[in-house]
Amino acid sequence: LYRLHSGQFERCRKLREVDLPVYLEELPERVLMDCSSLQKLSVPGGVKRIGASAAAGCTELKHLRLPLELEELGEAVFSGCEALEELHLPPHLRRMGASCFHGCRALEEVAIPGSLRVLPERAFWNCTDLKLSRSELPASLKVINGSAFYGCKNIDRIVFPEGLEFLGGSAFGGCTGLNEINVPAGVDTAYRE
Repeated sequence: LYRLHSGQFERCRKLREVDLPVYLEELPERVLMDCSSLQKLSVPGGVKRIGASAAAGCTELKHLRLPLELEELGEAVFSGCEALEELHLPPHLRRMGASCFHGCRALEEVAIPGSLRVLPERAFWNCTDLKLSRSELPASLKVINGSAFYGCKNIDRIVFPEGLEFLGGSAFGGCTGLNEINVPAGVDTAYRE
């Protein structure tokens, strides 16, 4: 097996664990989508890109290891992975598609790398158990798009990086636990499409 194809194992609902070949460079879109019994996924070190919805709907996925070399996550790549509790985004990650971790309700911690300049729309939408600290919003972050953290009710405090340039509409809407924010001077909050 030298290459995986889009949707190759989609809806294999009894699949619990996957061992992927070490020489893969990409996980294509929907490759493991809706494998609802999948509990553990270790993405091999050579993978630089994970396609859209690659593991979306893997509701039992609890253990996820992403490679240090990973540079890009497609849209909704882990959307609906409700059991995922902890996430370590790799240090070279440059791009995340919209809704990457949408609905990962058990996700409590995420380390956002300094290589990431833009958080996309709905990146962590409805990650109800997620908490943030100053260290989790790196100084490199310039843009937080609309609804990025919408519905993250356990976020209670936000200290934005001084270099933040844009904060999208409803970026922290529905964060009912929020009791303190610190928005740097000069941040653009105008609506953009």
